[in-house]
Amino acid sequence: MDDQKKRELKKILKGAGELAIYMHINPDPDSMASALILQRIASFFSLRSTILISGKLGRRENQLMAKSLGIPLVDHSKFSLSQHGIRALVDCQPHMTNNPFKENEHVHVVIDHHVHRQVTPPPKPSLTSSKASKAMQENITEQKSFWCLEPKAATTASILMDFLLSLTSKKTVATVIHENIATAYAYSLLAETHYLTREYADSDIELYKKITPYINFKKLAYIRNVKRSKDYYSMLKKGLRSYKIQKKVLYCALGQQNSAHLLHLVAENFACMEGVEAAVVSMKKSGEMGRISLRAQKSSANLGIKLRKALAPLGSGGGHFTAAAGVFHQNVSEKKVLAAVVAALVRK
Repeated sequence: MDDQKKRELKKILKGAGELAIYMHINPDPDSMASALILQRIASFFSLRSTILISGKLGRRENQLMAKSLGIPLVDHSKFSLSQHGIRALVDCQPHMTNNPFKENEHVHVVIDHHVHRQVTPPPKPSLTSSKASKAMQENITEQKSFWCLEPKAATTASILMDFLLSLTSKKTVATVIHENIATAYAYSLLAETHYLTREYADSDIELYKKITPYINFKKLAYIRNVKRSKDYYSMLKKGLRSYKIQKKVLYCALGQQNSAHLLHLVAENFACMEGVEAAVVSMKKSGEMGRISLRAQKSSANLGIKLRKALAPLGSGGGHFTAAAGVFHQNVSEKKVLAAVVAALVRK
């Protein structure tokens, strides 16, 4: 985040009466770490803040992260924002489908490391009735949008950690970056980059070095080394029995499954197979849209953009160079989806 952006964010936070921090649906480590860091930033401005969750913490690592690091999560459906409060969305963008906001609901602060999906931020809401109350007029007039999108950052948490460190001096950093925040950031960075093997910048490493003295490595190991459920091994078993490889792209359809949050773990493991450059795994769950997860070892795979284009008529998706995910309509077969995605990946 450059100096101008930092000044703009400070101005918005100073003028707010309350901060509601939203994450994408079914938050991952980066979402939770980002929310926790933003909450710490809010405390610098004596700003009351609440971290809101929509969906659930599916993976056991995410559950342990929230529990062991004391991340206070509040159900967004049970939260009511005060009149002078503002909404912040981290690790996501309002126009994406994986967040709890309605189509025209205003978000005041957006901080994300994903590629920008539209040219300009959503327009500010306008009054359509001359009978709107004075309070409503003032509320809408004062609404401001702050967007900070940095696709080169490995995590959204890196963007916010950089801002948090800029608020303090070297002498006081130990009192600002307590162990839970440092450990949350460390785990989010390691998880997002597959332990610094993909898509990170020198600036991410520098931040990691700065907060290393404050990491609780026992908690970090506790979060990382979890027992896998039987569902995971059942999915992996089916994948091992049915996978195919086309031009170094491994793909398989897992059919009906109950644990969508485990799909990317299966893809992650297949991407590590010798002779494989990318892995594509799909599944279906009764009453829900189908799911697909992609993993690769090299940034040249450009998975996010290729998946988005391949799924355009079948569903939606996106992601990063080496990790991507998407959903497809219930009436579309896994075979058809895999054929479209694999074709996009092997095409030169």
